[in-house]
Amino acid sequence: MLSARSASSSRPARVSPLVGVVAALLVAAGHWPSGQRLAAAVPVPVRLHASAGWGQPAVGDRTVFYLSKDHQLFAVDSGTGAEHWRRTLNGEPRNGEPRMTDTTAGSRVVLESDVVIAGDGDLFAFDARSGWPRWRTFDESGVPGRFLGSVAGRGRVCAGTATGTLACWQVATGQEHWRARVAGIRVTIFAPVVDDDLVLAAFTDFGSVPRSGGVVAVGASDGRPRWLTRFPRTSTVLAAGGTGPPAASGGIVAAASTDGTLYGLNRATGLVQWTVPPVTSPAVPRHPSPGAEHEDFRAVKSSGSRLVVTSLTGVLTAVELDTRHTAWRFQSPPDGSNGFGLTVHGPLVYVPFASGRLLIIDAHNGRQRHVLGKPTQRFYWPPTAAGRRIYLTAEDGLYVVDIE
Repeated sequence: MLSARSASSSRPARVSPLVGVVAALLVAAGHWPSGQRLAAAVPVPVRLHASAGWGQPAVGDRTVFYLSKDHQLFAVDSGTGAEHWRRTLNGEPRNGEPRMTDTTAGSRVVLESDVVIAGDGDLFAFDARSGWPRWRTFDESGVPGRFLGSVAGRGRVCAGTATGTLACWQVATGQEHWRARVAGIRVTIFAPVVDDDLVLAAFTDFGSVPRSGGVVAVGASDGRPRWLTRFPRTSTVLAAGGTGPPAASGGIVAAASTDGTLYGLNRATGLVQWTVPPVTSPAVPRHPSPGAEHEDFRAVKSSGSRLVVTSLTGVLTAVELDTRHTAWRFQSPPDGSNGFGLTVHGPLVYVPFASGRLLIIDAHNGRQRHVLGKPTQRFYWPPTAAGRRIYLTAEDGLYVVDIE
Protein backbone atom coordinates (compact mmCIF):
# COMPACT_ATOMS: atom_id res chain seq x y z
CA MET A 1 0.00 0.00 0.00
CA LEU A 2 1.29 3.47 -0.81
CA SER A 3 2.51 5.04 2.38
CA ALA A 4 3.78 8.35 3.68
CA ARG A 5 6.08 9.23 6.55
CA SER A 6 6.38 12.35 8.60
CA ALA A 7 8.63 15.13 7.39
CA SER A 8 10.24 15.16 10.83
CA SER A 9 12.42 12.19 9.84
CA SER A 10 14.47 14.28 7.41
CA ARG A 11 17.52 16.33 8.29
CA PRO A 12 17.26 19.70 6.56
CA ALA A 13 20.41 21.35 5.34
CA ARG A 14 20.39 25.00 4.27
CA VAL A 15 22.38 25.95 1.19
CA SER A 16 24.42 29.11 1.62
CA PRO A 17 23.96 31.68 -1.16
CA LEU A 18 27.16 33.48 -0.15
CA VAL A 19 29.75 31.41 -2.01
CA GLY A 20 30.21 34.02 -4.74
CA VAL A 21 30.29 36.88 -2.22
CA VAL A 22 32.97 35.16 -0.15
CA ALA A 23 35.05 34.54 -3.27
CA ALA A 24 34.77 38.21 -4.25
CA LEU A 25 35.92 39.31 -0.79
CA LEU A 26 38.89 36.96 -0.99
CA VAL A 27 39.90 38.50 -4.30
CA ALA A 28 39.56 42.00 -2.94
CA ALA A 29 41.65 41.11 0.09
CA GLY A 30 44.37 39.58 -2.04
CA HIS A 31 43.82 36.04 -0.82
CA TRP A 32 42.75 34.69 -4.22
CA PRO A 33 45.36 33.67 -6.83
CA SER A 34 46.16 36.52 -9.19
CA GLY A 35 44.22 36.37 -12.47
CA GLN A 36 42.02 33.48 -11.29
CA ARG A 37 38.38 33.75 -12.40
CA LEU A 38 35.67 33.61 -9.77
CA ALA A 39 34.17 30.64 -11.59
CA ALA A 40 37.21 28.62 -10.51
CA ALA A 41 35.97 28.60 -6.91
CA VAL A 42 35.46 24.96 -6.01
CA PRO A 43 31.74 24.17 -5.74
CA VAL A 44 30.81 22.22 -2.64
CA PRO A 45 28.07 19.56 -2.72
CA VAL A 46 25.61 20.08 0.13
CA ARG A 47 23.41 17.19 1.20
CA LEU A 48 19.77 18.23 1.24
CA HIS A 49 18.24 14.93 2.29
CA ALA A 50 19.52 11.59 3.59
CA SER A 51 18.55 8.33 1.86
CA ALA A 52 19.97 5.77 -0.56
CA GLY A 53 19.67 8.11 -3.56
CA TRP A 54 18.91 6.65 -6.98
CA GLY A 55 18.55 7.96 -10.52
CA GLN A 56 17.98 11.46 -11.87
CA PRO A 57 15.70 13.85 -9.96
CA ALA A 58 13.07 16.32 -11.18
CA VAL A 59 13.14 19.93 -10.01
CA GLY A 60 10.13 22.21 -9.54
CA ASP A 61 9.91 25.81 -8.35
CA ARG A 62 10.54 24.99 -4.69
CA THR A 63 10.62 21.20 -4.57
CA VAL A 64 12.95 18.43 -5.73
CA PHE A 65 11.56 14.95 -6.38
CA TYR A 66 13.92 12.00 -6.32
CA LEU A 67 14.03 8.23 -6.01
CA SER A 68 15.78 6.05 -3.49
CA LYS A 69 17.33 2.66 -4.07
CA ASP A 70 14.63 1.00 -1.97
CA HIS A 71 11.51 2.06 -3.94
CA GLN A 72 10.89 5.40 -2.23
CA LEU A 73 9.91 8.65 -3.94
CA PHE A 74 10.73 11.80 -1.94
CA ALA A 75 9.57 15.38 -2.27
CA VAL A 76 11.93 17.77 -0.47
CA ASP A 77 12.29 21.52 -0.25
CA SER A 78 14.92 22.66 -2.77
CA GLY A 79 16.33 25.27 -0.39
CA THR A 80 16.24 23.67 3.05
CA GLY A 81 15.93 19.95 2.36
CA ALA A 82 12.82 19.67 4.53
CA GLU A 83 10.84 16.60 3.53
CA HIS A 84 7.35 17.42 2.28
CA TRP A 85 6.27 13.82 1.68
CA ARG A 86 7.43 10.37 0.66
CA ARG A 87 5.70 7.49 -1.04
CA THR A 88 6.58 3.83 -1.46
CA LEU A 89 6.52 2.51 -5.02
CA ASN A 90 5.53 -1.09 -5.77
CA GLY A 91 4.74 -1.33 -2.08
CA GLU A 92 1.61 -3.47 -2.41
CA PRO A 93 2.02 -7.03 -3.77
CA ARG A 94 -0.27 -7.96 -6.63
CA ASN A 95 -1.78 -11.33 -7.52
CA GLY A 96 -0.34 -12.95 -4.43
CA GLU A 97 3.24 -12.10 -5.43
CA PRO A 98 5.79 -11.34 -2.69
CA ARG A 99 6.79 -7.78 -1.97
CA MET A 100 9.68 -6.54 -4.10
CA THR A 101 13.06 -6.61 -2.36
CA ASP A 102 15.44 -5.69 -5.17
CA THR A 103 16.50 -2.17 -6.09
CA THR A 104 14.21 0.37 -7.72
CA ALA A 105 13.59 -0.64 -11.33
CA GLY A 106 13.30 2.89 -12.71
CA SER A 107 15.88 5.66 -12.60
CA ARG A 108 14.03 8.82 -13.53
CA VAL A 109 11.40 11.23 -12.22
CA VAL A 110 9.34 13.52 -14.48
CA LEU A 111 7.45 16.63 -13.36
CA GLU A 112 4.66 18.05 -15.51
CA SER A 113 2.41 20.79 -14.15
CA ASP A 114 1.07 19.53 -10.81
CA VAL A 115 1.85 15.84 -11.40
CA VAL A 116 5.09 14.02 -10.63
CA ILE A 117 5.72 10.66 -12.33
CA ALA A 118 8.26 8.08 -11.23
CA GLY A 119 9.28 4.81 -12.82
CA ASP A 120 9.65 1.56 -10.90
CA GLY A 121 8.47 -1.27 -13.11
CA ASP A 122 5.13 0.50 -13.55
CA LEU A 123 4.67 4.25 -13.83
CA PHE A 124 3.44 5.93 -10.64
CA ALA A 125 1.88 9.40 -10.69
CA PHE A 126 1.30 11.62 -7.64
CA ASP A 127 0.00 15.05 -6.87
CA ALA A 128 3.16 17.13 -6.70
CA ARG A 129 2.01 19.23 -3.76
CA SER A 130 0.32 16.67 -1.50
CA GLY A 131 1.84 13.38 -2.66
CA TRP A 132 -1.56 11.72 -3.03
CA PRO A 133 -1.69 9.01 -5.70
CA ARG A 134 -3.12 10.10 -9.05
CA TRP A 135 -2.72 6.98 -11.20
CA ARG A 136 -0.59 3.93 -11.92
CA THR A 137 0.01 1.74 -14.96
CA PHE A 138 -0.33 -2.04 -14.74
CA ASP A 139 2.07 -3.53 -17.26
CA GLU A 140 4.04 -6.29 -15.58
CA SER A 141 5.70 -7.63 -18.73
CA GLY A 142 6.47 -4.31 -20.42
CA VAL A 143 7.83 -2.57 -17.27
CA PRO A 144 7.52 0.96 -18.75
CA GLY A 145 8.85 2.42 -15.51
CA ARG A 146 12.31 1.21 -16.47
CA PHE A 147 12.12 3.23 -19.69
CA LEU A 148 10.35 6.43 -18.62
CA GLY A 149 11.08 9.16 -21.14
CA SER A 150 10.12 12.71 -21.97
CA VAL A 151 6.89 14.66 -21.78
CA ALA A 152 5.26 15.23 -25.16
CA GLY A 153 3.05 18.20 -26.04
CA ARG A 154 -0.40 18.68 -24.51
CA GLY A 155 0.43 16.97 -21.23
CA ARG A 156 1.46 13.47 -22.25
CA VAL A 157 4.33 11.36 -20.94
CA CYS A 158 5.99 8.66 -23.03
CA ALA A 159 7.87 5.48 -22.19
CA GLY A 160 9.36 2.47 -23.92
CA THR A 161 8.72 -1.13 -22.93
CA ALA A 162 10.44 -4.51 -22.90
CA THR A 163 7.78 -5.90 -25.25
CA GLY A 164 8.39 -3.92 -28.42
CA THR A 165 6.00 -1.00 -27.91
CA LEU A 166 6.15 2.72 -27.29
CA ALA A 167 3.30 4.34 -25.38
CA CYS A 168 2.07 7.74 -24.24
CA TRP A 169 -0.25 8.48 -21.31
CA GLN A 170 -2.24 11.55 -20.34
CA VAL A 171 -0.35 13.11 -17.43
CA ALA A 172 -3.48 14.33 -15.65
CA THR A 173 -5.48 11.08 -15.77
CA GLY A 174 -3.14 8.23 -16.70
CA GLN A 175 -5.32 7.32 -19.66
CA GLU A 176 -3.31 5.71 -22.44
CA HIS A 177 -3.28 8.13 -25.37
CA TRP A 178 -1.63 5.80 -27.87
CA ARG A 179 0.50 2.67 -28.04
CA ALA A 180 2.68 1.89 -31.05
CA ARG A 181 3.83 -1.63 -31.89
CA VAL A 182 7.39 -1.06 -33.06
CA ALA A 183 8.74 -4.60 -33.35
CA GLY A 184 8.50 -8.09 -31.85
CA ILE A 185 7.85 -8.86 -28.21
CA ARG A 186 11.55 -9.57 -27.56
CA VAL A 187 12.50 -6.04 -28.57
CA THR A 188 13.28 -3.55 -25.79
CA ILE A 189 12.43 0.08 -26.54
CA PHE A 190 14.55 2.31 -24.32
CA ALA A 191 13.57 5.66 -22.79
CA PRO A 192 12.33 7.91 -25.62
CA VAL A 193 12.94 11.59 -26.22
CA VAL A 194 10.41 13.98 -27.72
CA ASP A 195 11.55 16.34 -30.49
CA ASP A 196 8.65 18.53 -31.61
CA ASP A 197 6.36 16.21 -33.60
CA LEU A 198 8.45 13.06 -33.17
CA VAL A 199 9.06 10.57 -30.38
CA LEU A 200 12.50 9.01 -30.88
CA ALA A 201 13.87 5.94 -29.13
CA ALA A 202 16.76 3.50 -29.39
CA PHE A 203 15.93 -0.20 -29.36
CA THR A 204 17.62 -3.59 -29.11
CA ASP A 205 16.20 -6.75 -30.64
CA PHE A 206 17.10 -9.55 -28.23
CA GLY A 207 15.24 -12.06 -30.40
CA SER A 208 17.49 -11.64 -33.43
CA VAL A 209 20.66 -13.65 -34.01
CA PRO A 210 23.00 -11.87 -33.97
CA ARG A 211 21.45 -9.27 -31.65
CA SER A 212 20.59 -6.06 -33.49
CA GLY A 213 19.03 -2.68 -32.86
CA GLY A 214 18.67 0.89 -34.00
CA VAL A 215 16.39 3.90 -33.72
CA VAL A 216 12.65 4.28 -34.24
CA ALA A 217 10.54 7.42 -34.79
CA VAL A 218 6.77 7.72 -34.29
CA GLY A 219 4.40 10.67 -34.35
CA ALA A 220 4.16 12.45 -31.00
CA SER A 221 0.45 13.16 -31.38
CA ASP A 222 -0.77 9.79 -32.66
CA GLY A 223 2.03 7.22 -32.31
CA ARG A 224 1.97 6.41 -36.02
CA PRO A 225 5.29 4.94 -37.21
CA ARG A 226 7.43 7.36 -39.24
CA TRP A 227 10.58 5.28 -39.76
CA LEU A 228 12.72 2.55 -38.22
CA THR A 229 16.45 2.23 -38.89
CA ARG A 230 18.51 -0.79 -37.92
CA PHE A 231 22.22 -0.31 -37.43
CA PRO A 232 24.34 -2.34 -39.86
CA ARG A 233 26.57 -4.96 -38.32
CA THR A 234 30.22 -3.91 -38.51
CA SER A 235 31.87 -6.72 -36.55
CA THR A 236 31.78 -10.50 -36.58
CA VAL A 237 31.96 -10.45 -32.79
CA LEU A 238 30.05 -7.40 -31.61
CA ALA A 239 26.28 -6.94 -31.74
CA ALA A 240 24.78 -3.78 -33.20
CA GLY A 241 22.13 -3.01 -30.62
CA GLY A 242 20.80 0.37 -29.56
CA THR A 243 22.08 2.12 -26.43
CA GLY A 244 21.11 5.43 -24.88
CA PRO A 245 18.47 7.96 -25.99
CA PRO A 246 19.03 9.65 -29.37
CA ALA A 247 19.88 13.33 -29.67
CA ALA A 248 18.13 15.46 -32.31
CA SER A 249 19.81 18.58 -33.67
CA GLY A 250 19.82 20.41 -37.00
CA GLY A 251 17.81 17.85 -38.92
CA ILE A 252 19.97 14.99 -37.64
CA VAL A 253 19.12 12.28 -35.13
CA ALA A 254 22.33 10.99 -33.56
CA ALA A 255 22.59 7.66 -31.74
CA ALA A 256 25.24 5.06 -31.00
CA SER A 257 25.39 1.34 -31.61
CA THR A 258 26.73 -1.13 -29.07
CA ASP A 259 29.70 -1.69 -31.39
CA GLY A 260 30.72 1.90 -30.57
CA THR A 261 29.79 3.50 -33.91
CA LEU A 262 28.03 6.87 -33.80
CA TYR A 263 25.33 7.34 -36.46
CA GLY A 264 23.78 10.48 -37.87
CA LEU A 265 20.28 9.76 -39.25
CA ASN A 266 18.11 12.01 -41.40
CA ARG A 267 15.35 13.25 -39.12
CA ALA A 268 12.67 13.02 -41.81
CA THR A 269 13.55 9.63 -43.30
CA GLY A 270 15.84 7.82 -40.85
CA LEU A 271 18.43 7.23 -43.58
CA VAL A 272 22.06 7.11 -42.45
CA GLN A 273 23.78 10.39 -43.36
CA TRP A 274 27.15 9.77 -41.74
CA THR A 275 29.02 7.65 -39.23
CA VAL A 276 31.78 8.26 -36.71
CA PRO A 277 33.92 5.23 -35.80
CA PRO A 278 34.29 3.85 -32.26
CA VAL A 279 36.69 5.57 -29.90
CA THR A 280 39.92 4.05 -28.73
CA SER A 281 41.78 4.78 -25.54
CA PRO A 282 45.52 4.49 -24.87
CA ALA A 283 44.66 3.27 -21.39
CA VAL A 284 42.04 0.79 -22.63
CA PRO A 285 42.88 -0.41 -26.17
CA ARG A 286 39.77 -0.96 -28.27
CA HIS A 287 40.88 -4.35 -29.61
CA PRO A 288 44.01 -5.42 -27.73
CA SER A 289 44.00 -8.89 -29.28
CA PRO A 290 41.87 -11.03 -31.62
CA GLY A 291 38.61 -12.05 -29.98
CA ALA A 292 38.99 -9.42 -27.24
CA GLU A 293 36.49 -6.94 -28.65
CA HIS A 294 34.07 -5.36 -26.21
CA GLU A 295 30.70 -3.70 -26.66
CA ASP A 296 30.38 -0.04 -25.80
CA PHE A 297 27.62 2.07 -24.30
CA ARG A 298 27.66 5.66 -25.54
CA ALA A 299 25.25 8.31 -24.29
CA VAL A 300 24.75 11.24 -26.70
CA LYS A 301 23.71 14.83 -25.96
CA SER A 302 23.67 17.90 -28.19
CA SER A 303 25.61 21.01 -27.18
CA GLY A 304 25.09 23.81 -29.67
CA SER A 305 26.67 22.73 -32.97
CA ARG A 306 28.30 19.69 -31.36
CA LEU A 307 27.47 16.29 -29.97
CA VAL A 308 29.00 15.24 -26.66
CA VAL A 309 29.36 11.47 -26.44
CA THR A 310 30.41 9.22 -23.55
CA SER A 311 32.05 5.79 -23.76
CA LEU A 312 32.82 2.81 -21.57
CA THR A 313 36.42 3.28 -22.65
CA GLY A 314 36.43 6.38 -20.45
CA VAL A 315 36.85 8.78 -23.37
CA LEU A 316 34.46 11.74 -23.55
CA THR A 317 34.24 13.19 -27.06
CA ALA A 318 32.82 16.33 -28.64
CA VAL A 319 31.98 15.89 -32.34
CA GLU A 320 31.21 18.75 -34.73
CA LEU A 321 27.82 18.15 -36.36
CA ASP A 322 28.68 19.72 -39.72
CA THR A 323 32.13 18.17 -40.25
CA ARG A 324 32.10 15.17 -37.85
CA HIS A 325 35.56 16.24 -36.74
CA THR A 326 36.51 15.73 -33.13
CA ALA A 327 36.48 19.11 -31.38
CA TRP A 328 38.05 17.69 -28.21
CA ARG A 329 38.61 14.50 -26.26
CA PHE A 330 38.74 14.17 -22.50
CA GLN A 331 39.75 11.24 -20.34
CA SER A 332 40.48 10.73 -16.66
CA PRO A 333 42.00 7.22 -16.37
CA PRO A 334 41.72 7.06 -12.55
CA ASP A 335 37.94 7.58 -12.86
CA GLY A 336 37.33 4.77 -15.37
CA SER A 337 34.27 4.57 -17.61
CA ASN A 338 31.79 7.35 -18.28
CA GLY A 339 29.17 5.66 -20.44
CA PHE A 340 26.27 5.89 -18.01
CA GLY A 341 24.80 9.25 -19.00
CA LEU A 342 25.54 12.95 -18.93
CA THR A 343 23.91 16.35 -18.57
CA VAL A 344 24.67 19.35 -20.78
CA HIS A 345 23.61 22.69 -19.35
CA GLY A 346 24.83 25.95 -20.81
CA PRO A 347 28.64 25.98 -21.14
CA LEU A 348 29.17 22.95 -18.91
CA VAL A 349 28.98 19.18 -19.28
CA TYR A 350 28.33 17.06 -16.17
CA VAL A 351 29.57 13.48 -16.42
CA PRO A 352 29.39 10.76 -13.73
CA PHE A 353 32.28 8.29 -13.86
CA ALA A 354 32.62 4.72 -12.64
CA SER A 355 34.73 6.03 -9.75
CA GLY A 356 31.63 7.69 -8.30
CA ARG A 357 32.96 11.16 -9.01
CA LEU A 358 31.11 13.75 -11.10
CA LEU A 359 33.42 15.66 -13.42
CA ILE A 360 32.41 19.08 -14.73
CA ILE A 361 33.83 19.74 -18.19
CA ASP A 362 33.96 22.94 -20.23
CA ALA A 363 31.75 22.26 -23.26
CA HIS A 364 33.82 24.62 -25.43
CA ASN A 365 37.31 23.20 -24.99
CA GLY A 366 36.90 19.93 -23.08
CA ARG A 367 38.93 21.05 -20.08
CA GLN A 368 38.09 19.84 -16.61
CA ARG A 369 36.58 22.61 -14.50
CA HIS A 370 35.67 20.83 -11.27
CA VAL A 371 35.49 17.40 -9.65
CA LEU A 372 32.72 16.50 -7.23
CA GLY A 373 32.55 13.47 -5.01
CA LYS A 374 34.36 11.63 -2.26
CA PRO A 375 34.17 8.07 -0.90
CA THR A 376 31.08 8.79 1.19
CA GLN A 377 29.10 10.31 -1.70
CA ARG A 378 29.45 8.36 -4.96
CA PHE A 379 27.68 10.29 -7.72
CA TYR A 380 26.75 7.64 -10.29
CA TRP A 381 23.80 9.41 -11.94
CA PRO A 382 23.62 12.50 -14.19
CA PRO A 383 22.39 15.60 -12.35
CA THR A 384 19.41 17.79 -13.12
CA ALA A 385 20.29 21.43 -13.70
CA ALA A 386 18.04 24.27 -12.55
CA GLY A 387 19.43 27.76 -13.04
CA ARG A 388 22.79 28.06 -11.32
CA ARG A 389 22.32 24.87 -9.32
CA ILE A 390 22.48 21.18 -10.02
CA TYR A 391 20.71 18.49 -8.04
CA LEU A 392 22.03 14.95 -7.98
CA THR A 393 21.66 11.73 -6.06
CA ALA A 394 24.35 9.80 -4.24
CA GLU A 395 24.52 6.63 -2.19
CA ASP A 396 23.78 8.68 0.93
CA GLY A 397 21.11 11.07 -0.29
CA LEU A 398 20.19 14.06 -2.43
CA TYR A 399 22.78 16.81 -3.00
CA VAL A 400 22.70 20.34 -4.37
CA VAL A 401 25.65 22.20 -5.83
CA ASP A 402 25.77 25.93 -6.49
CA ILE A 403 27.95 26.11 -9.62
CA GLU A 404 28.39 29.89 -9.44
